[in-house]
Amino acid sequence: MDCHPKTIVGGGYVPELLTTTEERLQLLRSTGVDHVEVLHFDAELAQMDAPTFMRRVLKERYGIETLLMGYDHRFGHGGGRNEDYVRWGEECGIRVLRAEQMEGEHVSSSEIRRMLHEGDVAGAAQLMGHPYVLTGVIEKGHRIGRTLGFPTANMRMDQNKLVPAKGVYAVETDLGHGIMNIGNRPTMNNGGNQTVEVHILDYCGDLYDTELQVWFVDRIRSEQNFPDVTLLKEQIQRDVDAALRCFAAPNESM
Repeated sequence: MDCHPKTIVGGGYVPELLTTTEERLQLLRSTGVDHVEVLHFDAELAQMDAPTFMRRVLKERYGIETLLMGYDHRFGHGGGRNEDYVRWGEECGIRVLRAEQMEGEHVSSSEIRRMLHEGDVAGAAQLMGHPYVLTGVIEKGHRIGRTLGFPTANMRMDQNKLVPAKGVYAVETDLGHGIMNIGNRPTMNNGGNQTVEVHILDYCGDLYDTELQVWFVDRIRSEQNFPDVTLLKEQIQRDVDAALRCFAAPNESM
């Protein structure tokens, strides 16, 4: 789908996105699939029941022969039980298979969102099977990081994308290792404006108006207010050192 279904049928509440459409496409292509189709989700599609969707869209439009569904997934207006999808599939020539549920911790988008809101990006990566990613266009900021000796790139992202909890994170980027700060920069009196900025280690260059991807490795610390800029600079250096230790440690999710 090209949007979260709740943007059409949610009655006002729309969950923050864990992946944008482009990020999902990138993840799917990385698995080696031959072709990906993105369906436009609108009011007409939202009202289509499952057997009609399977017949008109999956079978007649795309020629689907086998459909693999998540162990607790439902689709179509009104939903259905597991045996219903199997029967509806048989009626239109589609074999329906169910993925097995993983043993251990329950994996759900709600649990992943909870972890990210708490800053547990490493735990979220374990549930997702890959590091959490932010994609954004670099825009001009106040250039304060440059005066501190740690120039940062300020990211402008999809407004519906979930941004993890305020704090400092070790991250990987398109251009190498980095540290990311998410927050209001209280030491710099940034007010209520939250910024998402990344300092890329050992990089010098102009990134304005270019797109950057950032993959979270681990959280280093929560947001702090320092009494002066000197103490802030010293802490940023400690953050860099902590990030380097994260990169040196084995990381199964990367």
